[in-house]
Amino acid sequence: MALTFGSVDDLLAALRGQELAADVDPSNLNLPGAWVTVDRIVAANVAGEWRLECSVYLVDADRDHQRAMESLAAMFNLATAVIRPDGAVLPANVVMPGDPTPLPALRVPVYLYE
Repeated sequence: MALTFGSVDDLLAALRGQELAADVDPSNLNLPGAWVTVDRIVAANVAGEWRLECSVYLVDADRDHQRAMESLAAMFNLATAVIRPDGAVLPANVVMPGDPTPLPALRVPVYLYE
């Protein structure tokens, strides 16, 4: 089966449907929002399907920890209405293009199949 990344487009559409800004290009993202990356592509089965191991980074622009936690929790609740984490959700610090300051984030692992 040919790899198309259509499942990534579907994930972005689902997140946007929850009123979350979402993109694969972090420079296009208005924060707070969801930055989607493909970490690995693995053969899912002998039928030729692919498993895309993705990370959905829920990123907040607020550097105040209390406000950031509230925002991240709200984004997490919106995101998990349409996706189910495929592993532990971990706190992260994300550096966005054009700003060297690490921003508070949650890394949500998600497996997609094509």
